[in-house]
Amino acid sequence: MLGSDVTEMVTAPFSMHRTNGNEAMPRVMQRAMDMFEPEAEDVDLSGYVKVIQQKVISNFKPQQVEGSPNTVILFKITKRGRIDSYKVLKPSKDELFDYAAVRAVKMSEPFEYLPDEYEKDILKLQFTFTKHGISVNYF
Repeated sequence: MLGSDVTEMVTAPFSMHRTNGNEAMPRVMQRAMDMFEPEAEDVDLSGYVKVIQQKVISNFKPQQVEGSPNTVILFKITKRGRIDSYKVLKPSKDELFDYAAVRAVKMSEPFEYLPDEYEKDILKLQFTFTKHGISVNYF
């Protein structure tokens, strides 16, 4: 059973700022920075994401595992709280652990609708599953 301290592992989106008119920055770096800019900086989604995290935690039931497995899953939620798509970005070396992580995400659907003030159609979430808990980033 996961401890309550795991529920506090939600991290806020981070922001990388453009260099104003600085042509010295390579285009590749600028494109990478653009990918990670928050989609709606003025909307606080931490409460919404925490509810999702709680739901996924309640469905995450890995079997006893040895070592320190670490699985990273990216998934997208639509305005109506449905999973649009998901991808295992970093599988662990334990297939059963990876399966438990994917299953936890799928079983948690449907989620609450995205908040009305969130203007985008999709919210991207990246969950990192370990045998000690789950952390999440959103963007």
